[in-house]
Order: sequence, then structure tokens, then C-alpha cells
Amino acid sequence: MSIDVTYTFVAMTIARASEVNQNFTDLRDSIRGAHHQDADGTKLVNADLDGAAAVAYSKLALSDSIVNADINTSAAIAWSKINKSGSVLNDVGDVVITGAATQDILHRNGSSQWVNLAKGSNGDVLSMVAGLLTWQAPSFAHNDASGLQGGTAAQYYHLTSAQHTNVTSTLLGGTSTIADTLHRHSLLNDAEVVATDDILASADTERSNTVADTSWSLVKEITVGLPGQYRFTWEMKSSGGWATVNSRVYRNGSPVGTTKSTTSTSYVAQTDDVSGWSTGDSAQLYIQDSDTHENTFIQLFKVKAAFVPSTAVVTD
Repeated sequence: MSIDVTYTFVAMTIARASEVNQNFTDLRDSIRGAHHQDADGTKLVNADLDGAAAVAYSKLALSDSIVNADINTSAAIAWSKINKSGSVLNDVGDVVITGAATQDILHRNGSSQWVNLAKGSNGDVLSMVAGLLTWQAPSFAHNDASGLQGGTAAQYYHLTSAQHTNVTSTLLGGTSTIADTLHRHSLLNDAEVVATDDILASADTERSNTVADTSWSLVKEITVGLPGQYRFTWEMKSSGGWATVNSRVYRNGSPVGTTKSTTSTSYVAQTDDVSGWSTGDSAQLYIQDSDTHENTFIQLFKVKAAFVPSTAVVTD
């Protein structure tokens, strides 16, 4: 009986001691946790925490700033929380700027911010206004270019008389000043040609009526370059010799020369001096058969003249 009681008392004492020991263990762990210590007495580190642990930001030791390696690439961090001092444009090279349209320009504004400059309209030019970039229609001030002069606002600038003399040209052959060239051009405008034996143009191919025809037919045509008098020469003949064949100089489709005729079956030379020509006129040679059984042949049609500057006697 006494043995049973003793055993029971001992068992209860051991159980109570174990419970007290567990309480002390829990208390120790609680104290360690309150001081962020591991079982070995050191402070908690990353390896001691479960990946799903919810640790308050205020409980973290922040003696060192967070660095790139501490941040997950998928972390959503507000732009305002990033230290941007010392950063360069390449640091945001992959940033998509919203609201930018095609051909917009990224630039720094007056507040040192990167902003979009919307594209301008067709014909606009990129200008600097009050130190800032802007698109605007082109404008050109009148008569403010040094050394140039102009008339009304609708005119283009032109060289001054002094500048004309310094510009050279090869017009009319050789090298001369613009003033000399203009003088020569003036002489050309005032000049006329006179009939001489100097050949200016030649249409030598043999031509004839395709069929015997009593109406006038165009067989040669040359454009003259200056006003005045020209000498026209050509050769003509008859196909059979039993009827007269004719030829005549025309100007722009109208007869102006003397009618030349022959019955010869060999080529006969013809000459006609005609005045009243203007620059660009067409000098034409027409032919005609006096009989439907005859054909007219023409060759070696030439325009002859010489350039003579206008002269006038002032005092005799």
C-alpha cells in the first residue's frame, strides 16, 4: 500500500517538472523571438525565415540600403520610391512613354523633365522660341540679309550692282562678269541678221511630191533664231521636163518669197533673200507641179545670214 502511494507521488512530481520545463522553454523561445534571435543566440537572417513569412517592414534592420540584388524583377515599385539622382537617359531606355504619337519628339522642357513635343504640321520648321523647342510656320524677314536687296515683300532677294560685277559667267563664250554678259545679251536683243552667204542651217536631203500635184506642198522647214533678213538657197528640177515645176519660201505657213520655176530635168540652183523674220519663225519651202504628169524635186535647202549688232549714226 505504501509502495503504491510513493510511486504515484513520484510520477506526479516528474510530470509537473516536465510541464514546468516546457513552460521555461516556451518562455525562452518567446524572449529569443522578441529579440529576433535564433536558437544559437544570434539575430535572425534570411535563411531563418520561411519564404511565406509576413514580416513587418518596421521590424527589419535597415542599416544598409536595399540594392538591385534585393529586388525581384517582377516587383512593382512606385516611381516616387526610386532614387533617381545620378541617373541618365539610358537608365530608362526601356520605358514606354504613353501618349506619344508617331513623329513626336522626346525632349527636356523648362522644368528639366522629359516630355513629348507633338509633331508639327506639314511645312512647319522646328524653331527655338524663348529657349524652348516649338514647331511653327516658316517666316522670312525682308531686306535684313546683309549685302542683298529686294523690292516689295513679295519679291525675292537679288544681288546688288556691286555683287553683279563679282559673279562670273561663261554665257556667250569666255569668262566675263555678269555686267558684261548682260551687256552682250542686250546687244543680241537689239541685233538683227542680214542676208549673206554664211550658212546657218542646211536641210540637204532630196525631197519631192509623192504624186504629181498642182497644189502647194511643204517639203522643207527650218526655225530661224534671230530677227532680220535671211538668204535661202536650194536646188530644184522637174521629173520629166515637159511641164513647169515651182518652189517658193513660206513663213509660218504663208508665202513670202518669190516663186521659182524650171522645166529642167537637172538640178538648178535657186536663191531668194527674204526680210521681216522674227525669232522663232519657221522658214519653209513649198513645191508645186503645174501639170499632174510632172513631179518636183528639191535638195540642198540652206538658210544663210550674218549677225550684225545694231548701229546708228548719231552725228554725221
